Amino acid sequence: MLYNIVTVFLMTTALMPPAILQYYAFEPLLKHRQKVLVLGGYAVLYLMELIFFLYICLLYTSDAAD
Repeated sequence: MLYNIVTVFLMTTALMPPAILQYYAFEPLLKHRQKVLVLGGYAVLYLMELIFFLYICLLYTSDAAD
């Protein structure tokens, strides 16, 4: 199970850099409040992806064990 959790964590972490690079292209144009909202949005999306992939991975792994 730990292997599944680490795999999902690494997979979702690998998806983040393109989004962060896209943010940095527009960072000089954003005001402080917009920067905070954008980074907060990235954090929320990352956590949602992590929870979703963990759920799917653990669901199918438990079905395969039965």
